[in-house]
Amino acid sequence: MVSRRLLSFFVRSSRTKRLTLISTIYLRCYRFIFFIDKLQFPPSLVITADKKKIDTVTGSYCWSGAFSEKCVDTLPPSELLEVKKYDPVKLPKAATINLKFDEEPQTVEVRIEQSGENSTPASVRLEDNKLTLPQENGIYLYHIFAKYSKGTVTYMFSINVE
Repeated sequence: MVSRRLLSFFVRSSRTKRLTLISTIYLRCYRFIFFIDKLQFPPSLVITADKKKIDTVTGSYCWSGAFSEKCVDTLPPSELLEVKKYDPVKLPKAATINLKFDEEPQTVEVRIEQSGENSTPASVRLEDNKLTLPQENGIYLYHIFAKYSKGTVTYMFSINVE
């Protein structure tokens, strides 16, 4: 029934109307595909401090999209940041870092590790999506483990406290 109506529309309509209809259908399909494609990947994280945007690196994750599930394993955090040629952002002692997730996770765990061979990661308290930098100078690697309804994601960034 619908195909007969559509066919008769094409036969009786002017070229402009046909092009308008085809363009509308195309744009709707494109928007739908773009929307579905966006659901295939974990949300991004924007981090700011002292009016500076701090780039993050997405590490390992498992994510359930609209049509598939995907798990991605990456290098260990320090190696991944090195491969991505990530330079630590310089910030003052005790500065506040703000985390803004595209989609709010169900749970968030933050760990900090000071650059060096004998460093052990330690848990850091997150309040209202804000962190306070350490009082000691040094380069610190932050690991953020976020759990969402569609999966888990690891984010990383590095800070040079001066």
